[in-house]
Amino acid sequence: MKIIGVLGFAAWVNMVLLVPGAWAADAESKANEAVAVVLFDEEADDFTSYRVSPKGFVDVTFARNTPDAVYSEIVAKLKAHPDITGVLAGKTGPLCGRF
Repeated sequence: MKIIGVLGFAAWVNMVLLVPGAWAADAESKANEAVAVVLFDEEADDFTSYRVSPKGFVDVTFARNTPDAVYSEIVAKLKAHPDITGVLAGKTGPLCGRF
């Protein structure tokens, strides 16, 4: 009976402590993939940089001279993506010769 109690406790610890970490990693990888796809589709990899948190939040930095229309369109696509929890964006990066 003690073995079952220990195994039950171990299963509980695994579910409570380890599984949320797996969910966070999954959220991070899904958000990371979503951002990569959006930026690739928009050919924005040369004037953006980004970080993704374990919970799927995205912090994206655009070149300072990114046109407002381009910036707004990409940010809207990121915010609308179901795998991205939230977006923080700014135009504080280095100038891009493309614009």
